[in-house]
Amino acid sequence: MEDGLSPAKCKATRVDGNPCAAFAKDSGLCYWHDPGNRGEMLAASRKGGSRPSFTLAGEAPLNAEEARGILAGVVLALLEGAITPQAANSVAYLLIVNDRLAQSSENEKKIEALEELTNKRRN
Repeated sequence: MEDGLSPAKCKATRVDGNPCAAFAKDSGLCYWHDPGNRGEMLAASRKGGSRPSFTLAGEAPLNAEEARGILAGVVLALLEGAITPQAANSVAYLLIVNDRLAQSSENEKKIEALEELTNKRRN
């Protein structure tokens, strides 16, 4: 029900047959259902999924571009019904953890630099 105050919902139907609940752009479709965005989403998905494998030990956190590519691929897979909402939610959570690890690593570097500067001034 549109009351003129709420943003319009996407006119598309999801793979599972339910109406899309995302907010529509001027075209009447959301970002993910707008055919004009498909190439960009597929490119981001390919880029994010281009890593053949990953290792847990010694791996640096993903940078923002890599994380966006993975997220775009997950959104596309979710919209196409290739993964469950629970799997998409798990990936989103892991990307949040990745971001916090990257922030923590950056803070550690800043602290080390400040400690080094403090020690130099003391000597």
